[in-house]
Amino acid sequence: MNIKRFRKEQKKTQVSVANDLGVCLKTYQNYEKGLVTIPNKQLKKLAAYFDVSIPTLFNEDTVKTTINLKNIEIDLIADFVVNNWDLMLENKAFHQRVHNLNSI
Repeated sequence: MNIKRFRKEQKKTQVSVANDLGVCLKTYQNYEKGLVTIPNKQLKKLAAYFDVSIPTLFNEDTVKTTINLKNIEIDLIADFVVNNWDLMLENKAFHQRVHNLNSI
C-alpha cells in the first residue's frame, strides 16, 4: 500500500488526512500500516484524495505482505468480502473460482 508515500509527497500529516477523510486518526494509521482492511468506499476516497487510481494505491513496488487468515476474526473477513465484492469480481482468478463454485 502506498498511502504513506502519497501522504508524505503531498506534505500532509496523518491527522490532516484522517480529518479530511472523516476517519479517526487511529483508523488512518492502521490503513497506512496495513493492519486493517480498507473498505471499498474509503479506497475510493483515498484514491480521489491523492488523485490516483485505486490500483495505484496498491502498486506493489514494495515488499508484498502475507496475511495469515487464521489470525483474523471471521467477521472482519466477511466485512471485507461484502465491502469489496465488486472489486474482487474484477479479479479474473477470483471470478473464475466463484464461477466454479456455482457450477458444483
